[in-house]
Amino acid sequence: MGGWSAHVHHFIVLHDGDLWRWQFVAPDQTVLAASADGYDTRLEAEESIIRVKEFAVLAPIGELERP
Repeated sequence: MGGWSAHVHHFIVLHDGDLWRWQFVAPDQTVLAASADGYDTRLEAEESIIRVKEFAVLAPIGELERP
């Protein structure tokens, strides 16, 4: 196996011409969450994704609900 699957939720990193941003997208490409901040480098955006993943693992369920 291996490779990318279109059937899983995943993070993508995008450059908007000025800053790097991340999005968490559903298999149908619906954006479920996006970075509020822009980052100067792709690495900073990827490090932010790691922090989001760590928060999601450690956060109580109530803190993960959408507003």
